[in-house]
Amino acid sequence: MNVLKAVILSLCLFSVATAQPRPPDSLWSRTFGGIRTDECYSVQQTSDGGYILAGATNSFVGDRAWLIKTDGNGDSLWSRIHGGNPPVYPYFVQQTTDGGYFLGGAILDSLRGAEWWLLKTDASGDSLWSRKYGTITGHGDICYSGSQTSDGGYILAGCIGPFSGQGYVVWLLKTDANGDSLWSRTFEGGSGSGGNCHDVRQTDDGGYILGANTNTYTGGASDFWLIRTDSNGDSLWSRTFGGPNSDICRSVEQTIDGGFTVGGSTGSFGNGRLDFWLVKTDANGDCLWSRTYGRENVDEECYSMRQTADGGYILGGIWFDLVALEENVGLVRADANGDSLWSMDFGGDEHDWCFSVCQTNDGGFTFGGATRSYGAGGFDFWLVKTGPELAANEPPLLCPTSFQLDIYPNPFNSTTTFAFSLPRSSPVTLSVFNTLGQRVRDVNLGGLAAGEHRYLFDAGDLPSGLYLARIEAVGTTRTQKVVLIR
Repeated sequence: MNVLKAVILSLCLFSVATAQPRPPDSLWSRTFGGIRTDECYSVQQTSDGGYILAGATNSFVGDRAWLIKTDGNGDSLWSRIHGGNPPVYPYFVQQTTDGGYFLGGAILDSLRGAEWWLLKTDASGDSLWSRKYGTITGHGDICYSGSQTSDGGYILAGCIGPFSGQGYVVWLLKTDANGDSLWSRTFEGGSGSGGNCHDVRQTDDGGYILGANTNTYTGGASDFWLIRTDSNGDSLWSRTFGGPNSDICRSVEQTIDGGFTVGGSTGSFGNGRLDFWLVKTDANGDCLWSRTYGRENVDEECYSMRQTADGGYILGGIWFDLVALEENVGLVRADANGDSLWSMDFGGDEHDWCFSVCQTNDGGFTFGGATRSYGAGGFDFWLVKTGPELAANEPPLLCPTSFQLDIYPNPFNSTTTFAFSLPRSSPVTLSVFNTLGQRVRDVNLGGLAAGEHRYLFDAGDLPSGLYLARIEAVGTTRTQKVVLIR
């Protein structure tokens, strides 16, 4: 399977007559990992244009939290390991207003089971404090989502339990800026699997919206459960959406019209056993429309949904081809009405997953997850960046028939662009040598798709002179002389 296959699909129940933008080009991908399993669960663009990644690593003795900060090109600036005895699993990360970061998830204890875990760091990723929260009777207390609130504190959501007769329940916890608990609320989702919350956001009026799951109200294995609270966490209303099979909510957003959008996966509706599902509501939580995105013989499981700058949506998750038995990353872009604009998939011959997706400041997209196709060990952190989507009237790019390299401008001052074409998907490495044959730069661009690619080369730390640039891909190399003039 190609590393990147961009396919324009009619994924909705009706077609859109207006011209649609084309999928964006893949710019670069990065992997981070060791010899064992490393999985990235959350990625966010930071205020300096770089990225912060959080997930779990088993490559550095035990299951520990791994925090990685990159620059705008995805190259690592620093990484920090936190926890490990007992094991910790961070499911979200966010940059805070002081330039630091907070991440949270679950910490496992042999006596108490799982408890909620929150860690606050400075701008360099070094720990300032950590907190644990849990229940005496619960053995599966897991925090799946959190965000900084307008007062500088934090709102956290997840599940606690199981409790006899009612399974798991949704738990909402508010803390101050030091992570000390101010109040908490529970929302019971019924017996059996009960309730669970995967996403929480503060609303414009200071209250909260929870994207949760329950099996109580419609008789399905699990339904979308939208819960609206006031600023004290007290319920204002709740709504459920679902059918006879399992429907799993992963993300929630307040929209610019004051309503809400919830995203996840549905086994009750759509074209296959499991499809991406998007539900739009008004300010009272009443459904305005819903859309499914999927294909026959493919299970599409959505793990992340975010609103885009134009009022539309980007959804990311895992596509499992039931015929080819391949598991790859899938992205779906929808407009403000939920109608599909384009879809893309990324991956190799092994398992490749997306757990977090967002739009970047340049109008492109990035996702974080895990790859077994391109890493050094079992699974590695995987970060992929695309450019902005292309205009509908731009002619489609033809797949190149040969491996080509072009560098412009040349000569150059400080920065130049390496433009290259790949006739098929391949890992790509860029190396730059001085006139003495010394390697002065070595960049692993990761696995890239067939097609045209560009890489901005910054030579700000190199002296003026003649250099030899070499790109290795598709089992061969291309070299070209470049001149740096200051």
